[in-house]
Amino acid sequence: MIELLILGQGFIGKYVSEYCSQKGTSFESTTRDGRDNTVKWALPENDQKELCVDELPIATSILITFPVKDPVLLDHFVSEYTKHCSVQDPQEQQQQQQQEIQWIYLGSTRGFTQIPSNHKTIPDKKADLQRLQSEEMLMTKHNGCVLNLAGLWGGQREPKNWAQRFKTADSIRRRISNRTLHLVHGQDVAQAIVDHLIPSFTPNKRWLLSDGRVYDMLEVIVKCGSQDILANLQNVLYEEKDLALCHLGTTKIEDIKFGPEASLVRRIDPDDFFVNFGFKPSIYFNLVS
Repeated sequence: MIELLILGQGFIGKYVSEYCSQKGTSFESTTRDGRDNTVKWALPENDQKELCVDELPIATSILITFPVKDPVLLDHFVSEYTKHCSVQDPQEQQQQQQQEIQWIYLGSTRGFTQIPSNHKTIPDKKADLQRLQSEEMLMTKHNGCVLNLAGLWGGQREPKNWAQRFKTADSIRRRISNRTLHLVHGQDVAQAIVDHLIPSFTPNKRWLLSDGRVYDMLEVIVKCGSQDILANLQNVLYEEKDLALCHLGTTKIEDIKFGPEASLVRRIDPDDFFVNFGFKPSIYFNLVS
């Protein structure tokens, strides 16, 4: 029996597995192709009959790192894996009975549109209905815990590079009216899970996690965007003066206020997670470095 089974060694899964190795936490990870000494396994997208859990190792905690948009499929998987765990030698079965499997499901903060939103906020199901239904099912039916993560970054996932995504007028308009950017580094997520959420598991709970700071996506665009993107931004400011004046107070890029003068409001509030678990992030995004 291992301490943690990481379903999906993608971006976050890799950070968690590396941190487990550093800490000496027993774990295994899954990938679709079995690369890097992982277990070859995938959750079928539609057909429950194709679900097989026989290859999965027995673990006391399960971390689901990918979205499952079918709550019925997720429910079926959890039930099948639980049965799989019960068919063990007497010693492992006794250990399993002493501690119910801890299900941890990683979600996003896309559905948290209320300003500010914390772990008690009811998410807007119109934003991501199927995924939210799966989260609710795991919490209420299987005593799972959901960790909704703000903008993930680290390694090759560099927020400075995100400026190149804003190539259309529509995408620029959205960032003029909603500049707030919340981030959390993969290393901090790994530590939050392994050092805090697993040993102090909170069944049927939802938590929101960011590094607690408020960043400015428009500032990232202005300072890291290409000349074409900056030209598009300036065109939007000139052509839609009402929008620019309402949110920025100017129609010129060079007059846009950044930093404390921008008075950006924190949309995601992770303070409850910090207080409950005694956790403090250690890595913050620095635009000038």
